[in-house]
Amino acid sequence: MSVRIPARVNRLLDSVSRHRLPAAGAVAATAGIAAAASQSAPAGAVVAAATSGAGFLTVIVVERRRLREALKQVHYDKGALEAELAERRMGDPSAPTTELRTIGEGGEPV
Repeated sequence: MSVRIPARVNRLLDSVSRHRLPAAGAVAATAGIAAAASQSAPAGAVVAAATSGAGFLTVIVVERRRLREALKQVHYDKGALEAELAERRMGDPSAPTTELRTIGEGGEPV
C-alpha cells in the first residue's frame, strides 16, 4: 500500500524534522493555550500531557528514522569502499609486463 503525502504536508514534516526545538516549543505553547482555554484543571492537564507526550514521541521517531538512514548510508559507503579495495588489490590484468634481461656470467647484460 502506498500513500501520497501532499507537498505542503511533506514540506511541513521536513521543516519540523530540521527544527525540532522550535516545533516542540510550538507544541508546548499550543498545549498551554488549550489548558488555559479549557478552564478545567484536570482536563487542561490531560490535554497538556497528551500533547507534550505526542510531541516527544514524534521527535524520537523522527530522530530514530534519521539515525537509521544515516546507518544505512554508512553501510553502503563501507561496502563501496571494500569493493574498490578488492578491485585495486587484484591489480590491472591488462597492464604491460616488464621484460627482464638476462645477465651473463661476468655481470654484463647479454
